[in-house]
This record gives sequence, structure tokens and C-alpha cells, in this order.
Amino acid sequence: MRPLTICLLALLWPATVHGEAESAVIHSIVLTELISMKMPINSAFCLAMLPATDINSDEGTDPPPGLLALLVRKGMRPQKVSTCDKAHKGNVISIEMVEKDGGLAAKVSFVDITLYPGLHVGTLWHRGVYQLRKSSRGNWVIESYICEFNEPPLR
Repeated sequence: MRPLTICLLALLWPATVHGEAESAVIHSIVLTELISMKMPINSAFCLAMLPATDINSDEGTDPPPGLLALLVRKGMRPQKVSTCDKAHKGNVISIEMVEKDGGLAAKVSFVDITLYPGLHVGTLWHRGVYQLRKSSRGNWVIESYICEFNEPPLR
């Protein structure tokens, strides 16, 4: 039984470490998104993770509870995307992490899905891709951002 336990821990270790690294990157991305929208860090938002279970779906899935808990500990007010979808209102940050050439890229969009009178669609504020690299300390850091669409809200 003991060799089986050790073997399972060895197999699960990389997934755990990658998950923690990904959580730190997602925190940095969300922080950057809120700042770019001139929103306080403690603004409520919904977080969607892509791809969804259905790879052809444009809608994201709820993030893992551990990720939401990390963001709360960092002073943010994240909610599951299913919360915004049910209410048909709120700001949604969608993130899709993609492994690319030994690094990571994050495809991100910031959308207000609130349905205002006379409007039947949400508003895409911006969309872009973060290029990430490992620092000399082994942490994932944002290297660059390529904007695909930007329409900042009037404030």
C-alpha cells in the first residue's frame, strides 16, 4: 500500500504545483484587468474559465473553489460566472490558459453582461492575450499584453 501512495503523490505533485502557479498568474491577470478598467480592487466581478466542458462553447465554467478563495484572501470579490449568468448582470472576466512553446499564454476578455432596457446583448470592453514567462525564481510573470479590442467605459 505504501508504494502505491508514494506513486500517487509523485503523479499528483506536478498538477498541484502547476495549479498553484496558475492561481498566482490568474490573480495577477485579474488585478491588471481591474486596474485597466479603473475599478477598485475590491469590485465585484464574475470569473469564467475557458475552455468549458464543451470545447465549442463560448461560455466559461466556474473556477475552482480554491482559486476563488485565493482571490478573496487577496482582497478581491470574485463570484462564479454561473452567478452572473443567472442574474444576467455583472462584469465577467474570462480567462483561457494555453501552454505555448514551453510558456503560457492567457486569452482574456472583460465583458459587462448586464442587459439594460433596449439592449439585448452585453458589452465587450476589451479582449487580449497575456504572454507569460517563468522568472529566474521559477514564478510565472506577465511578460507582455497584446490588445485585440479595447473600448474603455466612460467614467
